[in-house]
Amino acid sequence: MSAPLSRRVSLASDRIAAQDAERQRRTAEEILARLGDQPGVVLADEVGMGKTYVALSVAVSVLEATQRRRPVLVLVPPSVQHKWPKEWRTFAETCLASSGPTIRATERTVNTGVELLRLLDDDADRRHHIIFATHGAFARPLTDPWIQLALVRRAFYRRPSLAAQKKAFPTWAEQVLRDRRFDAELVRALLDGHPRTWHAVAAKHGIVLDDDPVPAALLEPIDQLDPRALVAHLADVPLRWSAQIDSRLARVRKGIRDVRDELWRSALGSMNLRLPLLILDEAHHARNPKTKLAELLDDRQGDDAARGALAGAFDRMLFLTATPFQLGHHELIRVLDRFDGVRWPTKAARVHFAAQRKELHSALDRSQLEALRLQQVWQRITPEECAEAGDEWWSHPNDALPDSLRRAAERLAAVRSRFAEVEALLRPWVIRHLKGDREERRDERPGQRMLDPASPARGIGVDGPALLPFLLAARAQALVSRRGGGSDQARALFAEGLASSFEAYRTTRQADDDGVADSPLDVGATGSANQRKTTPSPELDWYLRRIDEALPADGSHGFEQHPKLAATVELAVDLWARREKLLVFCFYVATGRALRAHVSRAVYRRTIDLAATQLGADAHDVGEVERRLTNLSNRFFDADSPATRAAEGALRELFAPSRLGEADREALVDVSKRFLRTPSFLVRYVSLDEDRFADATLASLAPSDDEASLGPRLARFATYLAGRIPSERESILSSLGRLVTGVRPASDPYDSGPRHADDVWVPDVRLANGSTPSDRREDLMQAFNSPFFPDVFIASAVMGEGVDLHLMCRHVVHHDGDWNPSVLEQRTGRVERLGSLAQRTGERVVVYEPYLAGAQDEKQYRVVKDRDRWFNVVMGAPLELDERSTDRVEQRVPLPAAVAESLALRLGVAD
Repeated sequence: MSAPLSRRVSLASDRIAAQDAERQRRTAEEILARLGDQPGVVLADEVGMGKTYVALSVAVSVLEATQRRRPVLVLVPPSVQHKWPKEWRTFAETCLASSGPTIRATERTVNTGVELLRLLDDDADRRHHIIFATHGAFARPLTDPWIQLALVRRAFYRRPSLAAQKKAFPTWAEQVLRDRRFDAELVRALLDGHPRTWHAVAAKHGIVLDDDPVPAALLEPIDQLDPRALVAHLADVPLRWSAQIDSRLARVRKGIRDVRDELWRSALGSMNLRLPLLILDEAHHARNPKTKLAELLDDRQGDDAARGALAGAFDRMLFLTATPFQLGHHELIRVLDRFDGVRWPTKAARVHFAAQRKELHSALDRSQLEALRLQQVWQRITPEECAEAGDEWWSHPNDALPDSLRRAAERLAAVRSRFAEVEALLRPWVIRHLKGDREERRDERPGQRMLDPASPARGIGVDGPALLPFLLAARAQALVSRRGGGSDQARALFAEGLASSFEAYRTTRQADDDGVADSPLDVGATGSANQRKTTPSPELDWYLRRIDEALPADGSHGFEQHPKLAATVELAVDLWARREKLLVFCFYVATGRALRAHVSRAVYRRTIDLAATQLGADAHDVGEVERRLTNLSNRFFDADSPATRAAEGALRELFAPSRLGEADREALVDVSKRFLRTPSFLVRYVSLDEDRFADATLASLAPSDDEASLGPRLARFATYLAGRIPSERESILSSLGRLVTGVRPASDPYDSGPRHADDVWVPDVRLANGSTPSDRREDLMQAFNSPFFPDVFIASAVMGEGVDLHLMCRHVVHHDGDWNPSVLEQRTGRVERLGSLAQRTGERVVVYEPYLAGAQDEKQYRVVKDRDRWFNVVMGAPLELDERSTDRVEQRVPLPAAVAESLALRLGVAD
């Protein structure tokens, strides 16, 4: 397959810089050229460099080259299923010329194989040319009621022994199929006709379906299925009501479940798809050959029973991943193995690919062996030797160097030689662009520098009442390390929890006692989850009991005294007061809830202080301050008040130059008023002059040279909205309209968990974790990318990959660290993306990595920073997380940045 980049595609837009658009264009052209004579390509650009648009450019070009005869399939993780259709709509509107045939993509990402099969059935005049589906679509069982009814019909067909049951079944169909549409009259008509006619039958009964309810790909497998297993269960269909009705219907449902699973296996095995291209997002999820995703593409020659459902279905494959070396070079080879599942034009081509893959695998083996030897030699280097040898001693090995340094320099030269070999062999298969100098685009503030950038490079101090539990934890951790030995991979989970928050310690302590080591972590968390329960002992238990006793009592404000938590809260409130947004990552469920509560209280207290200062009131008289502040807020609820009329007039005038349509302009006016009247907005943006409040409101919304003031912010946002495509604009305004504003007691249904009696819940601070529904997370993301709430977004692992949080934020806190540098890079990538606030303003992304001096926290920080330098050198060698292994890494001399840079593989298009 050979295809040029479509002339209709233009990646240049006002959303990204011209040089980024040019890089994307060249990358798309290069991918299309390589796909002309090889089965696939891995696009592995760093996080936030626009891989999605490159992939969509390739998809459009392939579709045009094949006259859109067959669709392109895009498989995506469930966590980003909303993103791809939305990105397509924007791409089609802004990057795809309207001239030429229409290219249709699915409006949403399909989640089941049945939905996908229905789409593939469509006639040419209504066919979707790009189909988005989740990774697990083919792994889900056939729960669709129409498919289940088709199985029931097959079992009843020409079976006189079940005539009575067939006649009675429509009475119970609604309960068996668990779908209220299936009334008795409809079911009788469906059972009397073939599934090919069911679309028309359903329409006659008032049920409008978008497609044939039973896909054509399932009709033959259903007809050929041996129904005897289901026949036995259908004999239980009740002929009349009885006391055993529920149990008999349950047996019928079980029989249908068993047969439907067999049908799905049969259908997958008999599919004969041929599609021009598969785009696989987050392709590193397919690195394990035993996962459902990898098995889909597995083409085991000569073994039809083990052949994946999508093996041989695609002419070419394009894989996307920002972490190609995350777990090791063998994992990369396994990802490349998936290319073996394309539809090969000749046996010779397949044999040639196998030989190339084998040669690359051998080269990667040799290079990693050299890299590990270098790492072993480096372990013996001392800081004193490096200081005495001077700068860049590694570039000129000689006999005057100490033996350890000379051997390290020699090993480094050997690694460079091996890496040159790997680079040449890897280049055809992997394209990877890097963002450039990290120091130019990031301001990294670890430890104490989180609060004082000028302070020495050290951890946050632990003192006062918090000191005792950490001293005890250090002794307990030493026990774990001493008793663990080389074979026992135990880690002190309680120490990691304590470093996060006192609340997290309590949950990790309980989890360790229960033997459920990963339960305190949120869905999708990595690193910390990969360890075993610590081995109990009387001595260890004694220390843990003493830690419990040293912690503040449940429900007390002493939990705020946790040094790192207090630092994160202080930073959050400081940025809030400066009208800056902040993204906080924490993977402990309890820490996320604690931060939500503590930051909310602190923001509330700062709101009262700011209001008291402006109102000339006593900040200690909270009730009086609240009353006067609420009175000002309530003026916006009166449609005829001077403040309301002033706000509406000023907002309409502010939004007029944006060229927003009237309906969207009025919607934005309403949204702006809702947020403007909240106390936390008022105290930061409006002068609280009770006698001239309407004038103060007008002043806050006036044009200004101060880009951080409210008027310019809202004006820019209106212009941004006007430049969005209609569906995107509608989605943003709808999300903003759904968010609750105001200050009220803590009762967010999406943030369950224990709270203090006097907690307040402020709209400025929001939490999204694994228990937050996906549509709620989508609303919060849209709002965070606006000038409105939330200002502080506390997120867990579910927000750490594949989402955009960059339009209004350039500050990110890694409150809970990770042992894997790729995880931290992914998190930072949420705000460091094309078109980000930092990029638009020319300011750096500020990355805060708070860690506690002398605690497990500091050890994790130093280990992950060391691994960050070694990561591409040893190509993601497996993480050894036991205490002794991490001790060794923490103690070795850091690999200089210049050495790591010299060993980086150059895999970009222009390299």
